[in-house]
Amino acid sequence: LLNGRIASQNVIYYSYIATYPDSLISLLRRKGYEATVFHGLRGEYMGLRDVYPRLGFNHLFFAEELIKAGLSGQPDMFMDQVPDADLFKFALQRATGPGPFVHFIITITMHGGNPPMSGRFPEAGYAGDCAYYDEALAGYINNLPEDCTVFIYGDHQSYNGANRNMTVPFIIYQKGRDLSALQSQIPAQTIFSRCEISNYLRRLFTMDQP
Repeated sequence: LLNGRIASQNVIYYSYIATYPDSLISLLRRKGYEATVFHGLRGEYMGLRDVYPRLGFNHLFFAEELIKAGLSGQPDMFMDQVPDADLFKFALQRATGPGPFVHFIITITMHGGNPPMSGRFPEAGYAGDCAYYDEALAGYINNLPEDCTVFIYGDHQSYNGANRNMTVPFIIYQKGRDLSALQSQIPAQTIFSRCEISNYLRRLFTMDQP
């Protein structure tokens, strides 16, 4: 989606391609955006510290940087992660400056295996994780400056147990702007490939045609 290559389940492009000059992030950087990655796991996970600068990001905040900045990893959670609520609050502190910015926030708490996360649900489990994440996300979005755009998408299809819907969720929201003009050109119930979503975002942000 970010690197501008046609996706393949058999190829991890960053394992052998060194540069991505046509990535969506590189295009945004050339238009003056500051581009930052936030992720509550350590940077060596899946080689992410190495690949994101190649995609054009110029600021990286993995668990190492987050902990150095005063946040805490949680030993009772998956891979000692920095939880999502802390991640969103930290990202919001970086949502300032003279120019536009793009945040790439990789959340992890919703993957499960957590202690009770929300006061609304006394037991550990999916419902409590959802409530915790929703509250954290709302605090981030509601306090962003005007014109900020938020994408929410999964790293795999939605499922609960054996029930799978075979599609990956993708939501676009821009604070203070109606995005329906571009969306109205697309037939209802259209299911995009990742490459098509990449071209959609290029049109939305850079007006480059597919």
